[in-house]
Amino acid sequence: MDPLGNTAKLECRMASITLKNIVVSNHSKVRVKVPNFTLHDKERIGIIGDNGSGKTTFLLVVAQLLKPTNGQVQPTKDWKVAVAFQRAEECFFEATVKDELGIDYQKQLQLFQWNECIDANRDPYSLSGGEARKVALAKTLSKSECFLLWDEPTNGLDYKGIQSLISILKRRTLGYIIVSHDLDFLIETCERIVAFENGMMIWDEAKEKVIFDEKKLHRVKHLLPTVAKIWNRIQSKFPNESPPTNWDELQEYLKKVQGMV
Repeated sequence: MDPLGNTAKLECRMASITLKNIVVSNHSKVRVKVPNFTLHDKERIGIIGDNGSGKTTFLLVVAQLLKPTNGQVQPTKDWKVAVAFQRAEECFFEATVKDELGIDYQKQLQLFQWNECIDANRDPYSLSGGEARKVALAKTLSKSECFLLWDEPTNGLDYKGIQSLISILKRRTLGYIIVSHDLDFLIETCERIVAFENGMMIWDEAKEKVIFDEKKLHRVKHLLPTVAKIWNRIQSKFPNESPPTNWDELQEYLKKVQGMV
């Protein structure tokens, strides 16, 4: 299978999952409450919110690893997911990295250009935080027929590792939900941003409507992403232009600014 999920069969597939009147509670306290939410397997969604706002709980419900207290979870029969937990070690069950990644382990590590820095014969529990994160993510990407559910995937990764992730996700056919406090990463990889507050999904917007909305982001304890901060400093030079929605678009404007000097 293509680790990027780029096959003709996957192009035609339309798997989905629907959540209806979901409530997850613990000792009478509501952890998550989502009235209705339908997710198709080619969507690219980022989830943001303060600590304890319900992001991870929602992810576990979508993964069908947590049964809601009330409500219905209705996947189509071809709905498949691969989960990378916030604690990378929770993804490991085998004795070596090689065994975790399966028969194509070299291909998986080469995909990230990580094959030179990770010994495939090592015990995955002996890896550093960043190395363990890379193996956990590579393991999910080996399941090309699966929708990805990632919880804080950039934790422990350096700049090069994050850029590798961005490149891979942009080329992937099937979609994903990514829970992250790294809004810069979500802006580069997602089409929609969903926000949680006190267990409630308070908005679900196209990223273009979120990037520059400082008030909306402040409500969920986020600052403006870097793209927005830089654009706000140079936008007066481009009064009739649409604002950038990712780093590549911003760089085109920065090149024009340099030409004005």
